[in-house]
Amino acid sequence: MSPRPGTVTAIQVILCIRATLGVLSLLAALTGWGLTSGSEVWRVTWDTAVFDVVPELQAEGYPGLYTGAFVSSLMAAAELIAFEFYVASTLGRGGRRTRLLVRITVVFGCVGAALALFSGGDFAPLLILMIVVLVLNESASAKDWYEETEYPDPLRRG
Repeated sequence: MSPRPGTVTAIQVILCIRATLGVLSLLAALTGWGLTSGSEVWRVTWDTAVFDVVPELQAEGYPGLYTGAFVSSLMAAAELIAFEFYVASTLGRGGRRTRLLVRITVVFGCVGAALALFSGGDFAPLLILMIVVLVLNESASAKDWYEETEYPDPLRRG
């Protein structure tokens, strides 16, 4: 079996970095600090029923977010991050299933970029990164390696 191509290794590195940054973002959100699109800092007040933003932002029309909705969105983000870690850690197996999992990760990443667009966040880096992952995943060297690892030749010694 031929060695894993650099495109697949690049996908693995990108997914690990994305997932690690996602964990750090979740930790920041759980401790109560984060950044909004205009670089204003918001703070979570867990003792109230509403996720409050800085008073200056409330004056500008940011209403806040109910705690249940906030926690639900954090849970969904945590599940997607865990899925990205899983895909990155099992990428070395190869095969059709792994290639499909990378494609699903790209779809989830593009949906996340669309949500960032609609919430006023910076969506371009997220979208560009997912397009890069898709291009690397669909490259000829990656396709050949996925096919080779799906049905390895037992008589061939590497």
